[in-house]
Order: sequence, then structure tokens, then C-alpha cells
Amino acid sequence: MLSTSNDELLDLARGGEELTMSGTGAPSGVKLVKKLGAGGMSTVFLAELDPARRAPELAQDTPERLAIKMTQPGAMQQLEACNIDHRSLIRKDSIALARVMAHKPPTENVIGYYGGGETDVIVRGKTMALPWLALEYVDGGAAGTSLHARVTGARDGIDPPRALRLLRGIFEGVRTLHAVDTVHRDLKPDNVLVAGPVDDETPKIADCGIARIAGVQSGTFNACTIEYAGIEQLRAVPGEFNPLIGTWTDVHALAAVAWFILAGEEWCRGANDSRYLFQGERRSLRSAQRLHPGLAADAALLDRIDLALQRGAAARLPPDCQAAAGVGSKAAQLYAAIAATLPPTPRYATVAELVSELFPPLEALEARWKERAAGEGRAATAFRPTMMIQAMQAGASPARVIEHAPRPIKGTGSQFGVDVPALDPRAIVFQSDGRVLAKFGSKLIYFAEGQPHRVAVPADVEPVVDRARWLSRGAGGGFAVVGARELVLVRAGKVWPARLPERANGGEVGDVQAVYGDGRVLGVVTAGTDDSDGSPELWQTSDGATWSAPAELAVRGDIRRIASGPYGFFAVGAASNGKSARAVQLGFNGQVTTMPWVKDLPPLDLVVCGAAREAWAAGEEVVVRLERDAAIREPCELAGAPTAMALDLGGQPWLVTPRAVFRRHADAGEATWRRYYERGAARPALVGIGFTPRGAHVYDAMAGVVDIEPFDVGSWQQH
Repeated sequence: MLSTSNDELLDLARGGEELTMSGTGAPSGVKLVKKLGAGGMSTVFLAELDPARRAPELAQDTPERLAIKMTQPGAMQQLEACNIDHRSLIRKDSIALARVMAHKPPTENVIGYYGGGETDVIVRGKTMALPWLALEYVDGGAAGTSLHARVTGARDGIDPPRALRLLRGIFEGVRTLHAVDTVHRDLKPDNVLVAGPVDDETPKIADCGIARIAGVQSGTFNACTIEYAGIEQLRAVPGEFNPLIGTWTDVHALAAVAWFILAGEEWCRGANDSRYLFQGERRSLRSAQRLHPGLAADAALLDRIDLALQRGAAARLPPDCQAAAGVGSKAAQLYAAIAATLPPTPRYATVAELVSELFPPLEALEARWKERAAGEGRAATAFRPTMMIQAMQAGASPARVIEHAPRPIKGTGSQFGVDVPALDPRAIVFQSDGRVLAKFGSKLIYFAEGQPHRVAVPADVEPVVDRARWLSRGAGGGFAVVGARELVLVRAGKVWPARLPERANGGEVGDVQAVYGDGRVLGVVTAGTDDSDGSPELWQTSDGATWSAPAELAVRGDIRRIASGPYGFFAVGAASNGKSARAVQLGFNGQVTTMPWVKDLPPLDLVVCGAAREAWAAGEEVVVRLERDAAIREPCELAGAPTAMALDLGGQPWLVTPRAVFRRHADAGEATWRRYYERGAARPALVGIGFTPRGAHVYDAMAGVVDIEPFDVGSWQQH
């Protein structure tokens, strides 16, 4: 049996014992591996699941590595002393997260939930039944796992593109919770986990233990973090329902979290900052010591951001909240007693209201910063460094390769290769947390921890999905399904048609040729028309509804792939006759650099950008390093056309062909591509690749998976 000598459970994972279910003593299949962290109420452990021993309380798709959140004995005693059932913390967390997980796909911006229970633990000689939850294990790798760690670790502050990516994800996560009638009540940097490298971060809202959930009755628990709590929380009375709590409570915390991301420090200066906590005074971003230069470049735009954040965290509550609260509670009476002394501007009532005021000036600053950075020849945003594999490591092979057969699609009985057609290489996309969406004909299949789930596509949208050619990350989260002239967005269990770009003057827009998405922005390249002077054009959207003005790529031919990096975009493709390559670089300042030196190469089908000004591109039997003034062939034993290309967490490019997987190395100072995996011609073709801190995941056309753990995977992980 598990045992511990302290209330924070700090030594609970020392023996690797299995959790047992209280009351029955039945095994759970879960063993604690190590402590990940401890808060005021709970301790979180990394754990491993033996699927053969999985308790029925855990979902069938529970991953083999997960996080176990367990209520601390001391917290249980404190709650019981306040006549509050200690199970209410776990119950709220589980209900809120289960509502989110009921969507397929769920949002990537709220942590995953797989079930829970109680386990018997000997606490200083006394056996106690401690509640626990099984949650998604978020490994942020070397960059850190919490938002707090990522922001404080950014030496020069968070640049505008990175800030917008983080903020869009966090705001989307909170909006998803509000959509399932949940007010989080304790948003703060430590309750936001982050997956992915610095240029592809996915924030995830965690810890709904003190949330207010519509329809769920439980004791009122008034814990909060003063630096992020609204004035209505600071006037709550223990054990009494507080009618002043609402979506605006999370809006206050979101404004404070946004200030932390932009400023690199907390808005409130601590428990003694009475001007912030009780008088509603909000200092300007100008007072921050770690504000990124890109955010300070335009005083007028910075003032607009300040005003939006100040209103988002205003002490005066929204009018509807004040009217509804009345004076029926002590909290409302305490607020009414000071309301006349508060600044007159009320707080935004909803996340959407804050977004409408905050994001436009941030986007304008982002655009100006990108243009300035391009003019100065510097990177516009943080990007994972390229950690070159040196000659001494060149002979190393993958540490482990594991092949997984495709699983039946959950809830449908369908089998890949029987009821579901083969997967096209353009029709699979990976999120930075390792989750995947794939299009098999008219069917959208979402893979979480390798388990496939059918996405419910409306009948009128299904023909559009069937005709579509590409899958991509969506605008502001989720996914995009793109056809030559059609667009479908997929987010938080919803699938709906959207509009591709149109000219304001009604002029012709060409068919889509290529698509890219980075989790924040969706971009499409359309074919040249008379209205574009025959050049392909790049259009971008950050919300899936409005599109930026097009950027001409100034190249004759077809664009087959486009990728973004810290200096701009690389686009590659073929001449109009389909016989030779074309390539172009588009800087963030609009400068277009064509690359005539690729004309002697066969058409290029794939491209990824590196941390410097380089990119790597591939076509049939050719791999090249693209620079501003050269295209350098690199040795690779390709056979046929490549199907996928991506950067790993160490910044090295990988290349997938139908039969093999390659990774870039440096042998005696010369770049070469080493084969990491190979399969026979009779097996399904390999079509896509993604990465987590545990290695590469390669999918084939029938949804089989090859896990490849490189020998240097330790450098990808947090230490």
C-alpha cells in the first residue's frame, strides 16, 4: 500500500507501488513514477498505466503516461473543518474537464481528462482514502511546462508573435470552459501548462478544482490567488454562495495573465499592493521592466492595449452583474459599500469583449514588429534552435523503434482499410502536443494518444470534406479542411463551413494551391490570375473569418508547399510546365526574393524553415538546403517522391518517403540524411510525421504508427 510521511505527499512515489481503488482494493493499473509539483490543495505525479490492469473508472483511451492529481491530506482536513466535502475539489475538476472531453475533437487548450477514483494511503500511520484524477501529462520539454516558466525564461521578453499565439490559445481555452457553463475562478500562470517548442506553443488550462459549474451543487470554496483574483473574489464570505462571480471573474484573471505575458512580471506587486487589490488602480505596461521592444515600438497602440487590459481587470463589475447580485449576500453588500468609490469604467462581461479590444492593437504591433525585424535582418520571433548532430554522433541509430497496428475507430466499429479509405499525405496534420487529425475520404478521424475517434461531420458539410485536399492547423486553434475553393473549420467538437478569401473589388481569386497553419494563423496560397498579374498569392487569417490583403509571390508556376519561419516564408513548387523547381522567399516586410538557382532541380514538393535564414526542401530524389543566394544539394538515398517533412524539437529536419524515414546529420562537417526506419513495398505507405518530447510519430496510410525514439531524445526533454 502507498504510504507517506507528510501532508504534501512529497515522498509518495518513492516505491513505485500501484494505486488501488478504495473500498474494493482492486488494482487501478496506475503506478506513480515521480512527483511533478505540489500546490495548496493537491500534488501532481507522473504515472504509468498498464493497459492490461486498467481500472474501469479510467477511459479506454487513457495514455500509458499520464499525470495523477491527488488531494493532499492537509487540504482534506481544512475543507472538512469548514464543513465542505473534500471530494468537491476533485468532483468539480472532473465534471468540468469531462464536459470538454465529450467533444471530438476537444479543444487543445484545456488539459485532457481520463477518469479518477480514490486510493488508500497510509499517512503517518493512519489509512486515508485520497481522491485522485487521471489527467493528460503535459511535457513542455526543455523550454518548460508552465506558462510561468516560459515567460520568466524569455530573457528579452515575449515577442509579439509569440505573445499572440499564447494569448489566443489561453483565451480559446477559457471560452471553451465558459461554453460548457464553467467559470474557472483561479486562472494564473501556474495553472496554464504549455506543450510544444517556443515557436509552436500550445497552452492548456488546468486545475478547475474551485470552478463554478452550472447545475453542480457543492460547498462554496473561496480560495483564490490575489494577484489574479477580481475584487468580487476578495470579498467572498467562506461557506456562502457569492452571486458576484461570473464569466467576468475569469475576464479579470485573463487580463492579469495577459499583462504577465506581455510585461514579463506580475501586474499586482503582491499582498501589500492595496492600490491594485482594493482601489482598482492598474499600472501601465510602460512600467514593466521586461517589455519586449516590439511591444514598446508604438506608443498609441501600447496605450490601447493598456486601456483594454485595465478595463478587463476593472474593479467595477459589469452592470448586469451588479443588478443581478442585489443585496442578498454578504459579498454583494460588501461590494455595494465601496462601489461608489471605484473608478467609473466597468469590466468587460465576456471574453469576447476583451478580445475585441485587446487583439487588434496587438496584431497591429505584431505586424509592425515583423516589418521592423525584417528590415533590420533579425528574427521576428523566438524559434527552436537547430542543434546539429555532430560527426561523433553520426554513427548513432535510433534508440528504439516500435510499430503499432491501427486500432478500431472508437464508437463506430469501422476498421482502417476495410470501411475507411487510405490516407493521402496532404490530409494529416499534427498539433504540437502530438494529437492528430486525418481525413480518410469524407471521414475526419481524430487521434488522441493513438486512439482514433470519429469526428461528427454534418451531412451537408460531408461532401465538402470529401472534395478537400488539405488538412492544416486552424486559425486561432483547431483544424482547417481546405479544398481548391472550399474551407471547413474544426474546433472543440464543432465542424462548420467558412469562406476562403475574396477580393474587395470582386476580382478573380485563383484556386488554392498550398496551405499552412501554425496554430494561430491559417494561410492559403492561391493560383495566379489576371488580377494578380499571374503570380500566386498568399492570404492569411487569424480568426477564420477575415483575411488579410494578399501578398504576391512573384513567381510563375505552381506553389506546392509553404512554410513560415522567424524571418518570413519559403514557398516551393514547380514551373508551369511541371518539369523544374520554383522557390521564393517572402519576408515579413513584404520583400520577395525569387530563387532562380533552383531551376535546374526537379519540382519541389515539401519545405520547412530553420532557425536562421535557411530552409530545407525536397522533391523526387532530391533534398536541398535553401539559402538566400544558393540551393545546396544534400545526400539522401531517396526513392521516389517524399510525403512529409518536419522539424523535431531539436530543430533538425526529418523527411518521410512512402518506405523510409530520414533525419539530417553532419558527417565530418558535411550534411547528410540518415535512414532511421525502412519498410517493405507490400506494407501501407508512410504519410506523416509529428514530434513530442518522447520522439517521432510516423503515420501510414492505414493509420498504423511507427514510434521512433532518437538517441539524443534526452536533449528534447525538460531537465
